[in-house]
Amino acid sequence: MFTMKPAYIPQSIVDAEIDFRWQGAKEHIGPTETVTPLFLHVGNTTSNAQISLCAGVLLWGSWRFKDMAESDHNFELAEAAFAYQVDWRYVDIEAGPKGKAPDQPPALSATVQLGRYLRNAIDMEEFWESYYQPVSNTFHSIHIVSHILPKESKREFQHWLDVIVERIKRNYAKPDEAFKKRKQFHTEDEYQLFLARHRGPALPPQILDPNFDYKPEERENLVRAFLQSLDISRNRYLRNPEA
Repeated sequence: MFTMKPAYIPQSIVDAEIDFRWQGAKEHIGPTETVTPLFLHVGNTTSNAQISLCAGVLLWGSWRFKDMAESDHNFELAEAAFAYQVDWRYVDIEAGPKGKAPDQPPALSATVQLGRYLRNAIDMEEFWESYYQPVSNTFHSIHIVSHILPKESKREFQHWLDVIVERIKRNYAKPDEAFKKRKQFHTEDEYQLFLARHRGPALPPQILDPNFDYKPEERENLVRAFLQSLDISRNRYLRNPEA
């Protein structure tokens, strides 16, 4: 599923001629101190929905530079992000390439930086037991992908993004609950249920396909089928059963 290009990503973007100026790994991200309309557009979802969206954006960026940069680990990371949603213990985020993204060449710089954003989104210590979602990781990834896509494909990416965001918000919006500290709950179980609502249910990869007739009532079966399809020998980020 993750080693084949999804139909919603146009073939025309794959290794297309670079027609943009690249100034560095963090020179084409979104504003870091301003809440923009795009940030509001993609935000207000559960954590797992946000991770799914971030993984989808990573797929667009990685297919853009399929043979221009080493991208296999990003495809594996996107797959692992869906396993993580079921249980964080499925994934070892330290198993892949590490280190700061280089500023050049453009293809390597962009793909490494995009991978870093998704890795941060599935950092258990940062977001698993959190009221907050990794929206900034998705937000910055979108800015990078919008910058690196061929001009004629930017509208297709925006259309995909709008369709998937609408689907996700319709089904997996962030619960309308104010932030509470652990000490405000009578029991640990109550606190964990509160966090679980904001993490949301695990989603299947099909959530990213605008042509797939996604039905929330089929979510559990789709996630189960996805887990059964995993091959740990083909994905460095997946832990073996003993681990």
